[in-house]
Amino acid sequence: ATNQGRGFAGRLLRALLVLVVVAVLAAAGLWYLLVRPSGPAAAVTSVRVTADTTVGHCPQAQYKFTAKIVTNGGAGDITYHWIQPDGTPATGPDTVQGMQSGQKELDLTLQFTYAGDGNTSGAAHLNVIKPSALDSNAAGVQYSCP
Repeated sequence: ATNQGRGFAGRLLRALLVLVVVAVLAAAGLWYLLVRPSGPAAAVTSVRVTADTTVGHCPQAQYKFTAKIVTNGGAGDITYHWIQPDGTPATGPDTVQGMQSGQKELDLTLQFTYAGDGNTSGAAHLNVIKPSALDSNAAGVQYSCP
């Protein structure tokens, strides 16, 4: 009866050891799927604005500005607002939600119209507010209507 008791105790000990290993592996798998970080958070590394047309004439001129936001490729939201050539903010701030991990560029556009008599000039730029504050260069335009 003593040998049978030792055999049973050995099998029970091995079974408990297997259960502990399975529990540890299951916990690690659950952490990997649910809790682990999914990569770096989005961070803006540069912002560049260009104007498709820089000089416009009577009776009105429409300008299109393109901004290229470059990120670190992290996931997250980017909040920004445009400053129009006349110095006023465009509607906003606006947010691009759900930048995917690995997405490193975002293109945005702004349409702006000068109209009426007179000569004027201005520059549009884009202000990134979140995840990190960063301002673009100024893309200058001129309007002439004698």
